[in-house]
Amino acid sequence: MDVQLQLDLNEEEERGFKDLILLCNQEDKTNYDTALDYDFFYSIRNEEKKESGLKEDYLAILMGYKLGEQEEGKDILLCTVFI
Repeated sequence: MDVQLQLDLNEEEERGFKDLILLCNQEDKTNYDTALDYDFFYSIRNEEKKESGLKEDYLAILMGYKLGEQEEGKDILLCTVFI
């Protein structure tokens, strides 16, 4: 399994990320926004769909952005994870 850092998403990736968020919303009975207004993304692709039992293209995504503040000289990030 490879984890990829991405700064920009193509249409396929965007669709796959939104599908995973919608699945998490459905399973957890939550209502997270599917807007992808983040500075960076880490993703794990679902390369073995038969093995995982999931039809979605991604197993996990971490999305984050800089808050524009610093603590001890380091940027503060806000991150959201869907698995």
